[in-house]
Amino acid sequence: MKRISIYCLIVALLIFTISIRSASAAEEKWSIGPLFEVSFIMGGQAGEISHGEWDPPDWHPATGNLLETGWGGGIELGWRFDENWEAIFGAGYIFHHGNSISLSNTSGEQVMVVDFDDFHLVPIYTGMKVLLSNKPDEGLVPYLRADIGAVWMSKVNAGLLFYGTPSEVTWWDSSFRFMWDIGGGLEYRTGKWGGFIELLNRNSSSPKTGTLDEFGDPSLDTEATNWGALKIRVGANLYF
Repeated sequence: MKRISIYCLIVALLIFTISIRSASAAEEKWSIGPLFEVSFIMGGQAGEISHGEWDPPDWHPATGNLLETGWGGGIELGWRFDENWEAIFGAGYIFHHGNSISLSNTSGEQVMVVDFDDFHLVPIYTGMKVLLSNKPDEGLVPYLRADIGAVWMSKVNAGLLFYGTPSEVTWWDSSFRFMWDIGGGLEYRTGKWGGFIELLNRNSSSPKTGTLDEFGDPSLDTEATNWGALKIRVGANLYF
């Protein structure tokens, strides 16, 4: 994790250095604005629960099965240091509601219920945007963008009901993890204002494993894999 943080810092410093050196070639143009997003989880496993009498004996819950579609928002600051290049600095908040999953044995009898807590994320990132237009200050302006940063992931508890006996485990612990985005969008510019819609693919490191890795019988492993989300975002910018 320390190595990833160092890489993020180096890339952020490179972006800032390039921005400073290019600023002399173009008039500085700043923008700031809010955004709203819908986040669809596209991949990743949330852990494993195993028991010889279950069907199937090894259950690998997908992250998308335990968490519903996310909703959130944020704010971004942009710096147009060149005619078609813009540095981005942003932060946001995303909320995923937890689901309840029921597991059965080979006889079809319900033996376990996993009730997943809500999941909260706070990304902080920097990136670059390239504007694909000869007139980036007016009309429709398509663009591509890429970001790197860190995301804070909240602690997630899971209520377990095993053969009618309730218990609770810390499935994931709170932590900061590496993240990156890549995607593109379309902005409509008119005067000092702009409105945009964009599509991003976000990937992040796996959440931190909870404090209880082995539940006993059944065997419980809460170690997750890296996971990604497809994001649709809309927002507005004020240019100054």
